[in-house]
Amino acid sequence: MRRVVLSAIVIVFVAGLFFSGLFLFRASKQPTPSQNVSVNTPVSNIVNISLPQTDQTKKEAIDRARLATNFAERYGTYSNESDFKNIESMYDAMTEPFRGEVAQFVESARKNLSAPGSYYGTLTRVRSIEKELAISETVVEYLIMTQRVEETGDASRTYYQEIAVQMVKEAGIWKIHQVHWIPITNPS
Repeated sequence: MRRVVLSAIVIVFVAGLFFSGLFLFRASKQPTPSQNVSVNTPVSNIVNISLPQTDQTKKEAIDRARLATNFAERYGTYSNESDFKNIESMYDAMTEPFRGEVAQFVESARKNLSAPGSYYGTLTRVRSIEKELAISETVVEYLIMTQRVEETGDASRTYYQEIAVQMVKEAGIWKIHQVHWIPITNPS
């Protein structure tokens, strides 16, 4: 009789360990809401978005950050030989009001540009997303650090500049709504 009781206790103990381990293993597999969103650029300081983080919202956040960084690069890159094609190729990614502002700027700049003489261009590359701030479920702002190389004829200069990109969600699609360059306080 003693053996039967001892065997039953051992079996219950082992079963308890097994189910406890299974419970802990399954709980460790589920993502936590405070996990940072990762993008394919170095991120020095992302502000956690306090929205629920499902697989779909994580994918959406990554796609949104990629759009913001891609836009920053194209928007900041210019050549007197490209005729603003880099900006025009992004019109579909802009809200209607912002697209109107940008189209007006491009039209005005084309009228005021003189005939191309020597080459002039600025190449912009994203270095990092400095901050990501969810203002609401449909408005997000990014502060992006860029490296810019300005070339004029045979001379060039490299400098770093931040750009603020505001995105809004329209009909389920994230679009660029506002952009502005942060002034450089100590240009090199």
